[in-house]
Parts: sequence; structure tokens; C-alpha cells
Amino acid sequence: MPERIESSQPDDGEAGRDPGPVRPDDGERTPAQPAFDPLDLFRAGREQPRSLRRLPSLCLTAVRIARSASPRLLLALVALSVVAAAVLGLQVLLGKAAIAGILDQERTDRNLAAALPAVIGLVAASALGGVASAAQAQCQRLLSERVEMTMWSSILDVTTSVSLEVFESPGFFDHLQRVRTNALTQPAAMTQGLAGLIGGVLAVVGLAIGLLAIEPVLVPILLAGGGPLWLITRRSGRLEFDFAIAQTPIARLRFYLAEVMYGRNEAKEVRAFELGETLKGRWQQAYSSFLTDLARHVRRRLVLAVVGALVTVGVTTLAVAVLLYSIFEGDLPLASAGAALIAVRLLAGRFQQLFTGVGSIFEAGLFLSDFESFLARRPVATGSSGRQAHMFDELRLEDVHFRYPGSDHDVLEGVSLTIRRGEVIALVGENGSGKTTLAKLLAQLFEPSAGRIIWDGVETHQLDAAETRRHVGIIFQDFIRYQLSARENIVFGRMEAADGLDAVRAAARAGGADGFISRLPAGYETGLGKEFSGGHDLSVGQWQRMALSRAFFRDAGFLVLDEPTASLDARSEHELFEHVRALARGRSLLLISHRFSTVMSADRIYVLHEGRITEEGSHAELVELDGRYAELFELQARSYR
Repeated sequence: MPERIESSQPDDGEAGRDPGPVRPDDGERTPAQPAFDPLDLFRAGREQPRSLRRLPSLCLTAVRIARSASPRLLLALVALSVVAAAVLGLQVLLGKAAIAGILDQERTDRNLAAALPAVIGLVAASALGGVASAAQAQCQRLLSERVEMTMWSSILDVTTSVSLEVFESPGFFDHLQRVRTNALTQPAAMTQGLAGLIGGVLAVVGLAIGLLAIEPVLVPILLAGGGPLWLITRRSGRLEFDFAIAQTPIARLRFYLAEVMYGRNEAKEVRAFELGETLKGRWQQAYSSFLTDLARHVRRRLVLAVVGALVTVGVTTLAVAVLLYSIFEGDLPLASAGAALIAVRLLAGRFQQLFTGVGSIFEAGLFLSDFESFLARRPVATGSSGRQAHMFDELRLEDVHFRYPGSDHDVLEGVSLTIRRGEVIALVGENGSGKTTLAKLLAQLFEPSAGRIIWDGVETHQLDAAETRRHVGIIFQDFIRYQLSARENIVFGRMEAADGLDAVRAAARAGGADGFISRLPAGYETGLGKEFSGGHDLSVGQWQRMALSRAFFRDAGFLVLDEPTASLDARSEHELFEHVRALARGRSLLLISHRFSTVMSADRIYVLHEGRITEEGSHAELVELDGRYAELFELQARSYR
């Protein structure tokens, strides 16, 4: 499935968050599926040749994923399926021998003794079959869990490596929602289908061989039921996939509303504005819409299931009728008839197992195709371009434009600026002016839609991106408060240097966090936050100092501070930035702040308005210019008087 990016993202702190679900208007529902049409089966029949061609590739995909998860469990599952199938064929033959011995008209002790081994063998085979089935179920459960872990690992590889502008699109989150949901359900369905297919094929072969030895004419009768069952399972799998696709937006809305109602950060506002009943009502409305569509979907699948059961019953009835005719005509001994009756019943059941397995693989295969298209979003690892980035002496933007995927307008238009080693640069502007987007471009998190970013004379797309980002430390306004230990909160700034506590303490001292960390119950190993038992929560200011410490631990030559101290008062923010400037001597520093008391001492200030740089210069020069900066500065100065 091709990648679809559906809309743009807002700027200045909003773009980095989950954009949330597509929110339909109140009462809007996903399009209803049409009522079941029997002609669907004929339409599915036209797809049968293509389905037959796809089955081997789907089976190979299922085997490949299962083998990568646990080759030993897969081998055990196959071996147990072989044992269970062999036992079924053996039961038919032993049943025939046992019935023949028991029904012998002479009923002599000698004949009864001759029948005893067959009876014992039949009991032993039944016991072995039961043990094999139980072991098979447990192996299947373990394999499903391992497959789930493997698929989740692949999903997380994509979410942590895909470009930020793609990650922030609603289209990506719709796709992620589908694979995230199916990663929890489809591995079990796939392994069950694979086990059912393997066991079903082997069991059908074993029983067919046994039945051929007793009454060959019954085998083609039973095999004739395979065609309709194939069509039914194929159609049922397609219905399930189409239903999941149609329900993705409403499912995201449901999950989003639930997260708002049970989220820790949202709890204050939900209670302050008494939103509980309102949000719950929206959630119930979305859930009711889903249940209405689900009921319609279940009815359609139930019709298909009933048709499949009727086909199985009809074929089995025909086989039994032929069997009875042979008995009444005297063409078949009673013992053989009894064994054949058992074989017919078992074979009908195994056919059902076989086609249920095929249907599960087809259904899972549709989701696996969607899953593989999601994995294709992961950037191809091309390795280093051969041009390693060192800390720049000059970073320059030339006529840079940026447009979020799916948007019809540029967020940044014709931006040009220069940052030199050791300079303190400030970005100011009203909300939505493009400051955060520009910061992400400078931090190498976005690539420009047009224009050039030049790192010491080399365009950044020619440099190794990961190596370039190692020279950049960035703190956003909505920085993460990791609910882990204090040490981990700091070393996440540069994991390759995580060994040793001395460097961690040095970074914490630079960020002003060492004092309160040392007073925590377990020092740097104390868990932070309230998410887990024993965690110690911090004040807003302390969390901000943890984020600064993380940036200092990165030891980057270029620091980007995107309003990380916005919740502090003006004096505290100014003091903190002065502290940062003193510690960052020799480094380049980009400040984004709404407070002019913080940015007025910057070497150069750029004023952004509607995605364009409208003014630049020092504080004194911009005040002298008497433009937008001077106007905003005066407005803020009045507010503090």
C-alpha cells in the first residue's frame, strides 16, 4: 500500500505531538457495509486463480516470520502436527481391526484375544493424539507470543527511524494504528492458521490414505467440498480486512478520548472543567458507532460461516449415504463400514480445520501486506556518504522553504540566516510564525522543501545525518519527562557515553540538577515521576534542569533551546539562561523565547513573521529600527510595569 500523507501539522510546539485522530463530526459514522449478497461468492470465485497463486507466498511469509521468531518452536509445531496426523490415519486402521475382531460372529476366546492388540493400540493412539494436540496448543501459544514480539520490534524500528515530518502526519498514525492493533491479534491468527494448515493437510492425507484402503469412492466426494469452502474462507478474510481498514479513524478517536480521560497530565483539566461526562459521551458515541458497524459485519461473516457449515454437512451426508448404500448392498463388511464412518467424520472435521487454517492465513496475509507496507516506510540504510560532519564554524541557511507533507502552503518561505561558532542567536516571533519548525531544520530533524542548509561549506544532505545530529543538543518546550531513573534521564542525551557516573554528575552540575538529585532516596538511581511505584516526582523547574543536564551531557557544540523554560517566571528564566550562556562558552547557542529580557543580550536576533524573517540585528539595532521587534518589546515592557 503506498504511503499517504494527509495533512499538515501546526508549528511551535504542536508539530511534535501525536496529531490525534481524525475527528468526525458528532453522529458521523464510518460508511456502512452493504448487506450480504450471495453473488459475493461468485465474485470471489473470479479471484480464485489469483488466490491460489498467492497462497504459497503467504505461507512462506508466515513460515519466515515464525522461523525468525523461534525456529525450534516452529519445528516442534510441525513435528507435533505430523504425529497428530499419523495418529489419525492409524486410528482408522486400528479401528477397523478392532471392530472386525469384536464383531466376529464366532466370538471365540481366540478371536477376542486377537482383537485385543488392536483395541489396546487404538486406545494408545487416542492417548498419543490427545497428548500431541495438547502439546501443539502450548507450542502454538509460545510461538504466537514470540511472533508478536518480533513484529512489535519491527514496528518500533520504523517509529524510531522514520523522518520526523512523515512521523507527524495523520496518515502515518492511521497506518500505525492498524499495524499496532493487528500486531496484537494477527500473530496468533497467523500461527493458528499455519498450524491448522500443516495439521489439516497432513491429517487429510493420512485419513484419505486410510479411507482409500477401505472405500475409495468416498474420498472424491469429500474432496468436492473443498471448492466452496475455499471461496467462503477467502471471502470471509477479505471482509475482515476491509472492516479493519474502514474502522481505523473511528478507532483512533475512541482510543484518543479514552487516553484523555485516564491520562495523568490531562486529569487536572478534565476535573477543573468537569469534562468527564462530556468526554465519556463522545467516547460512548464513537464506541456505539463501532458496535453498530461490527454487528453488521458479524452478521455477514455469520452468513458465510453458516454456508460453510452447510457445505460440510451436505458433503458428509452424501458420503454417509453412499456408505450406507454400500453396506445394504453387501459390498462392504460391517467392520470396514464402521471404520469408514469414523474416517468420514474425522476427514470432514479435518477439512474444516484445513480451510479454517487457509482462511486464517489469507486474512492474516492481508494484514501482513499492510504490515509490510508499514515496514517499507523505514528509511533505507545507505550508510555514511563518506563526508563526516565536524562541529561547524558556520551554519548557513539560504532561501529555505519548508512545507509539511500534504499541506498546500509553506510554513517557512525564503528563510536565510547564519550562525557562527560561539555565537548566541535568538529567534523571536508570535505563535505560529515558524520558530519551532526553523529550530528543527537547524537541528537536522527536518529537511528543507527547497533551498539549502550549508554546514561549513557542505550541504547537509551530503553529510551523514546521524553524525551531524551528534553535534546538536536540543531541548523543546514539551521535553520528555522520562519515568525512569535520574541517571537515565541524563545519559539519554548521549547513550554511547553512558558508562561512569562522573560525567553524569558533571552534566547535572552544569544543568543545576546535581543538588536535588543527590538528596533523592537512591541518588542518581532514584526513579522519577509518578508512573511507577516508588517514583519521586519533581517540580517543573527541577524537570527543566534535568532536561538541561541531558543537553549538557550530549556535549554538543550547538545547543538549541526551544522555550524549555516557558513555565518559569521571567527572572528565573533569565538567570537560568545566563547560567547556560556562561557554561556554553565556545558553543553556538540558539534561543527561542517570548521573553525579550532573555534574548536581548543575544549576538543577533532574527524576527519571524508568517514564516519569513522580517528583521535581524542586535537588540539595540532592532529597537532603533522601530519595527515589529520594537513594537513587541514595548508591549511586553508595558505588561511588566
